[in-house]
Amino acid sequence: IATCGSNVINMNQTYENCSNLKKAVCGSKVVNMYDTYRNCTNLINSACGPKVLVLNNTYTDCINLTQATCGNNVEYMDYTYVNCKNLTAPVCGPNVVSMNGTYINCSKLTTSVCGDKVTIFDRTYDNCVNLINAVCGTNVTNMAKTYSNCISLTNANCGANVEIMFYTYENCKNLITPICGTKVVNMIGAYRNSGVNKAVVGTKVTDISKTYQSCNNLITASCPNTVFYMIETYENCHNLETAVCGTSVISMQDAYRNCSNLTTAICGAKVVNMQNTYRDCVNLTTITLPLNTTKI
Repeated sequence: IATCGSNVINMNQTYENCSNLKKAVCGSKVVNMYDTYRNCTNLINSACGPKVLVLNNTYTDCINLTQATCGNNVEYMDYTYVNCKNLTAPVCGPNVVSMNGTYINCSKLTTSVCGDKVTIFDRTYDNCVNLINAVCGTNVTNMAKTYSNCISLTNANCGANVEIMFYTYENCKNLITPICGTKVVNMIGAYRNSGVNKAVVGTKVTDISKTYQSCNNLITASCPNTVFYMIETYENCHNLETAVCGTSVISMQDAYRNCSNLTTAICGAKVVNMQNTYRDCVNLTTITLPLNTTKI
């Protein structure tokens, strides 16, 4: 049985590793709940007082927890419910600004949430294998690995202020249609090994390395003139029929490697590195090298 006095402000690590604890409590004056119930493997309910600001790692590894909670004043929910495999519904308070890794490995979640004030949204639902929908708040700027390994996900989402899409939808095999926000500058690995059938790249993106690597449903490629790096971008896209290269690209290392359906190669005038760019493209019949190329 857990208890919390009426004047308690901090509950940091208070009941961590108490494996026989079944019920959580939180006092009305508590502000911090770092690691409070972490690894309480028999805990079945969660609690959060009205003044709590921090819920970082609070219920991490509470594998029997079935319901989540988040008070109206909470601002930080970093890694709050990691490995809570029996959790069925996510929550997010109206004042939360950071959801870094909040629901990693919560395998029973089917829906996602994101508060309007959230800016950090990286790894939030990583490896939530039954999640079917994606959301993204209007103030989110970072979506690094947000939905990575969500193999059941069927729709993509990207907020208007997102700048980073680093491996955001990697291994989302059921995802068909990609999107990219207008402010995105980094798409490294964004849709790697996913089910998307076309390539979409934002007009401010400068690096698309590994963005669509191993996307076997992909038929068309994309590369706007803002892009500098195309390293391994379309490698192993066996159904890709047409190659593209933006005018600003300087490196295409392994960009189209093992794209067995490509018949014509293309390369921008500024490309310096073409190392292994078209290696194992068995149907390629034509290739042109730019004057600046130093590595092939």
